[in-house]
Amino acid sequence: MVAVWAQIAIVATVVIGRLPDGRLATKGGSMRGLMMDRPLVVSSILQHAERNFPDREIVSVTADNPLHRTNYAECAARARRLANALKRLGLERGDRVGTLAWNDYRHFEAYYGIGGAGYVCHTINPRLFPEQIAFIINHADDQYVMVDL
Repeated sequence: MVAVWAQIAIVATVVIGRLPDGRLATKGGSMRGLMMDRPLVVSSILQHAERNFPDREIVSVTADNPLHRTNYAECAARARRLANALKRLGLERGDRVGTLAWNDYRHFEAYYGIGGAGYVCHTINPRLFPEQIAFIINHADDQYVMVDL
């Protein structure tokens, strides 16, 4: 098995057969010839966790709910719902969405939901002064800002 993996890593594609014209058919589609068989995007991290550790507990401490418990499957589902809600707002791929929030489960879900929908997640430090926050949001040209303080 190790030898096969090494060969796959070297050729960067997995041969799955031959096409009628004699060319090799490979797994990976448009990624053919690259080291990976899928795009390297942030949302793939949460997809991996959901697929391999769906029931693994995530514990988050928040100001309004001292101990919040969830798991990767629930978190991924909520991130997808957020991504769909943002699409319904009319955002386009590459639009910037600012997040002004503490490091808790809601921000975690927003981070993956925004990135998973193809938008740019622009995290903003809530410890900054209001004038600094306003400047950063305007300079980044955020289309929307999600606030959770």
